[in-house]
Amino acid sequence: MRNILLLWGLVFVPFFLFAQTPRLVGRIVDESGAPIFAANAFLARHSNVGAISDPNGEFQIVLSSPALLNDTLVVAYMGYKTRYIALAGKTTLPSPIVLEEERVVIADTYIIATPSATREFAVKEYKPLDIYADPRSNADVLKVVTSHPASTNTSEGAEPELRGSSADLSRVVFNNVPIYHPVRNSTTDRTGSFSLLSTEIVERQHTYASNPPLGISNALAGAIDIQTRREVPTQYTSVGLSLASASLMHTQPLGASSFVQLYGNYMHSRGFLLVNPQTEDLISFRSIDGALNARKNIGRRFAVNLYTYYIDEAFAAQGYTYGYRGRMDYANLRNFNILNLEGRWGDFFLSANGGYDHARATYRLGNLAPTDAQQNGYASLVGKYTPASFLVCEMGFVYTDERGQRTGDFPRYYFAQSPDAPVVSLDARGSFRSVENYYYVKGSLGALSLGGGLRFLLPVLGQPYHYSGQGNVKYAFSPRQSLRFSLGEYWGHTLPSYGVWSYQLAKSQQYALEYVFDAEVVEIHAAGYYKVEITRSAEFSGYQTDAIEKRIAGGELSLHKDIGSLEAELSYSYLWGEVSYRARWYPSVNAMPYFLKGLLSYNSKRWGRFALTGTAHPGLRYTPILGGVVTPQHVTPLFGELHSAQFNDYLRFDFSYSKVWSLGKRSLLIGFVSLGNILDAAHQYRAIYAEDYSRLAEFRHLGRRTLYFGVQWMFGA
Repeated sequence: MRNILLLWGLVFVPFFLFAQTPRLVGRIVDESGAPIFAANAFLARHSNVGAISDPNGEFQIVLSSPALLNDTLVVAYMGYKTRYIALAGKTTLPSPIVLEEERVVIADTYIIATPSATREFAVKEYKPLDIYADPRSNADVLKVVTSHPASTNTSEGAEPELRGSSADLSRVVFNNVPIYHPVRNSTTDRTGSFSLLSTEIVERQHTYASNPPLGISNALAGAIDIQTRREVPTQYTSVGLSLASASLMHTQPLGASSFVQLYGNYMHSRGFLLVNPQTEDLISFRSIDGALNARKNIGRRFAVNLYTYYIDEAFAAQGYTYGYRGRMDYANLRNFNILNLEGRWGDFFLSANGGYDHARATYRLGNLAPTDAQQNGYASLVGKYTPASFLVCEMGFVYTDERGQRTGDFPRYYFAQSPDAPVVSLDARGSFRSVENYYYVKGSLGALSLGGGLRFLLPVLGQPYHYSGQGNVKYAFSPRQSLRFSLGEYWGHTLPSYGVWSYQLAKSQQYALEYVFDAEVVEIHAAGYYKVEITRSAEFSGYQTDAIEKRIAGGELSLHKDIGSLEAELSYSYLWGEVSYRARWYPSVNAMPYFLKGLLSYNSKRWGRFALTGTAHPGLRYTPILGGVVTPQHVTPLFGELHSAQFNDYLRFDFSYSKVWSLGKRSLLIGFVSLGNILDAAHQYRAIYAEDYSRLAEFRHLGRRTLYFGVQWMFGA
């Protein structure tokens, strides 16, 4: 832990050159005071003289002649009203320059979806600028969540693991429709490094670390609620090229308030592995994916939004299971489509949402050769009514139809996975259908906000009747300081997994207390929580499904501070957990007395942005194998006490650098480079034993030192 202090040992000395020629220096922010990145600042009569704001919203324009000070400065950014500032011979600009958000109006009606009634109970809200500005996010809409203290992700993947719960108990919701496994290269361990979603199309993202909104289906731990853009008034194109990918994004307005966005991306491992030959286990990867997002306003009161996505991906790696090691191959074809219809009549808002997700994946390792086919259908009808400024009422009906089929060869004995070991052929089919109805009411009285609701599983399709409920309280001591308390009980279901071939009902209870202080230059977050989860798992017994009860408690404390061009953040999380297995309690796999995260960044107008991040936590627990029992057919592993062994402690530092260059009035180039795991720390994640289980052969590791770089060119019409 002492080494974490190195995070604060990186010091950058800014260097500025001041010339004799006049210059315009300013900072561009939105109405909340947040900096606006990539805004255009240029002269009205000399449009070739200008600059692009950096991630801090700052810009600098060098004027070749004092005569240019008689011009007018134009400050523009898509989605905001353009400002015109007459210079009149002066170099002094308003500090800061505030841009007002521009709303698309049709007659007197806004065709904009109302936010969730539970928005103010979210632990964090991200906008695209927040995602791009966080060096830990890699500009990824899900990866950014892992930097929050509520994230207890140790897999180094992008799928959210919130407050000690597994990723499959939290939901990612995209335009009001849940998306299962929203990451690339999501195999049986579901540890894809990046999300399937492009940050360019996102308008906002809300993170609920505990007690997610009842309107989100099948969320037992937390939720990530993502909404796409509602308006795009300006045409622009983005071209990206990096060590492992090439991408193209184009946004085209269609009239006053409609638009279409097209996205394509190709990834290949050849360049990545050439630069990073030391990468453990990875043999190759490739993928091609594309998406279309389109929105159309219909008349004065209605709007329709369509999102469709397709991906073809595959990778190969060295695979391990108990005493066997060999090549693992994975391939996946997937398409999902989301359609939203919205209407608004005064204080009443109605939305109809539909989604269809189809995937077919193959997996090969030793004698394991399954094919998984998934078809998920979703439909909801949601109404929101605000009869007064202090009252919001929301109700909805949700229909879910999920179907899965798993076919192929499986080891007869779950631990015997060598190619010559006996197999069984399986054709397992499962489905889960439900009709649910929920109600939620939120009221505000001065500084106090109260919310509560119920969600019912209607027994119309033969399932047992049950209900979920939650309550939320928030008290704002000031506009910048608040205290939140939430509690709830939730029913849902888990998806089929290795060893558990069917959909299983699951339940959770949650309690959370959170404090937030958010000033202009400093932010403090503190939280405490407790929850109980009841699921079914085959984690401890191969193919036999057991009921598992898990108790989790934890606390979080984080400090974020801006000092001029410096940004610093440090967070500490404590996580306690235990699981009940066959009438005994054992420590949880991820019980951790500390989980430390740190950030130190320096942003120079001249030299770009430098960032150092760090993570420290104990190793996960695992169940050791003490030896083997020889039989005529195979060698059976003899397991020790559940979760009685532990991997090594882990300390990791990452470095990143980015620079923005203005290429004209409406064009900019962004270059970036990152060095992950600078010290090449060994992050143990799997114990590998000899074939007869007589000894521990080795440990395998996640995320060794990697170098990555690329550029992105953005330009408008």
